[in-house]
Amino acid sequence: PDPRHLGIGRDVREISRYSKLTLRGAWKIVAPTREKRYQLEADDVKTHLQILKRIGVSTPVVPTILDTQASQLSVDGSVNEKMLLHGTKPQVLLSILQTGLNERFSGGSFG
Repeated sequence: PDPRHLGIGRDVREISRYSKLTLRGAWKIVAPTREKRYQLEADDVKTHLQILKRIGVSTPVVPTILDTQASQLSVDGSVNEKMLLHGTKPQVLLSILQTGLNERFSGGSFG
């Protein structure tokens, strides 16, 4: 990611200057039932996109600054799947791991 984007946004609480982020930890959460549900939804999106294409409706491809990195992972571009970053407080991590992300419980929408 472009270091010019660091320290900008509504989630920034302190004004500080830095030029990089250091990854401290990452997890892959395996939830077979959710993965199957997600794949079914992605297949449904793919079908709808193919129908739109057949009738001449173009759908935009939404670029992100993580597209290059995401291309090295199993991201499905045919449904405009994207890799996003998410930061959170340690005290809510267990809840996220158990129940997943839920925007209804967020303290705000940060970009």
